[in-house]
Amino acid sequence: MFSFFAHLHVLAASDPSSQPHPSSFIGDGVKIPGIASPIPRSSVPPLLLQPNSLFESIFMEDSAKVTKLNGVFINSFEEMEGEALAALNEGKVVKGLPPVYGVGPLMTCEFEEVEQGKGGCMGSVLEWLDEKSEGSVVYVCFGNRTATRREQIKDMALGLTESGYSFLWVVKLKGGDKEEEEGLEDVLGSKLMSKVKEKGMVVKEYVYQMEILGHPAVGGFVNHGGWNSIIECVWQGVPILSWAQGGDQKIASEAVRISGVGIWPQEWGWGSEHVVNGKEIADRIKEMMENESLRVKAKEMKKAARNAAGVGGRCEVIVKKLIEEWKKNV
Repeated sequence: MFSFFAHLHVLAASDPSSQPHPSSFIGDGVKIPGIASPIPRSSVPPLLLQPNSLFESIFMEDSAKVTKLNGVFINSFEEMEGEALAALNEGKVVKGLPPVYGVGPLMTCEFEEVEQGKGGCMGSVLEWLDEKSEGSVVYVCFGNRTATRREQIKDMALGLTESGYSFLWVVKLKGGDKEEEEGLEDVLGSKLMSKVKEKGMVVKEYVYQMEILGHPAVGGFVNHGGWNSIIECVWQGVPILSWAQGGDQKIASEAVRISGVGIWPQEWGWGSEHVVNGKEIADRIKEMMENESLRVKAKEMKKAARNAAGVGGRCEVIVKKLIEEWKKNV
């Protein structure tokens, strides 16, 4: 995503209009020098294509300032996004860009997670997972602020039940921090709800995601393509089925696909565009859960992630080197 962000002002500078706007100069997509996969227009954050939006204004203003920075820290690492890091540091994306350091993977501070997630439903969630066999559970969560549309909820339930796998489904019917007044059965109906209860566990509260992903029973993660969720999944070595809902999540989902740690059904589009039917969802879940090469790659990336962030790893080396350089300037 940073490659796209940094290169955007280069595209703007090449636009002959007096007030260039991404909706015009992006065209059918963006080809970033040094990066093999172009970013199609359909993957560009939608708010960036809206004329006169605050997001577009801030994004473009900040993109023009990247060459004035002293350095950039990225929550990623060589094995995950080596091509992008190399292109940035070799001056292919933007000439005059300062050093870009992959200091990831960085996790959410544990005390924050424990404070929010250890109470409530976590005890019953872990008890339920303890009863399941290794790698047999599909974990489904689209972040703690993204609501799933009513129209999609029913097909999501159908897909999960028809996949044949046990599942832990974190359901959010309202966006942001709004209270959930409506029950899932109100949306699904009693017949489908009974099938959901047979195969899965449904929660509507905040959960400690890192602990769930680290549980031996979890064999796959259906998520929204949020970078924090992707990094947490990589850290725990769990394959991903990425379903972008908005923002930069299609670009993040492409990183999932290229790195080999998961799959991204591009034809599903944004979560708000259309309803994906239950059979398609079931088929993709089966693909994620039954693809042995995907599982092997996820485990390899887990090892690489922990080496990068561990004692003596790349993150520590970079930070120590920078500290020594800063000391010289004191």
